[in-house]
Amino acid sequence: MQRKATKNLLDHVERAITSFNKGNPYNLTKAQKIALVRFQDVYEESKALKASVVTAYELKFGMTEGFQLATNQKYPSMMVLKEIKGK
Repeated sequence: MQRKATKNLLDHVERAITSFNKGNPYNLTKAQKIALVRFQDVYEESKALKASVVTAYELKFGMTEGFQLATNQKYPSMMVLKEIKGK
């Protein structure tokens, strides 16, 4: 498990944003940079309000014996995505 995962994520977000016009080593598109800036803004706002912006999801999927994503006639993939609610 990564220690200080949130801090590491925020550090990378900050570096990606600040380096966008300095060679763009993260190879971001303009839309991706805008999304990161929005993420950073929402994070800072939630931090000030002491609210959480983190949403966790659990993904379950069916696989065949050959490790291919399972399908049937009704569904093109057998996946269930469930939002995990905090207590």
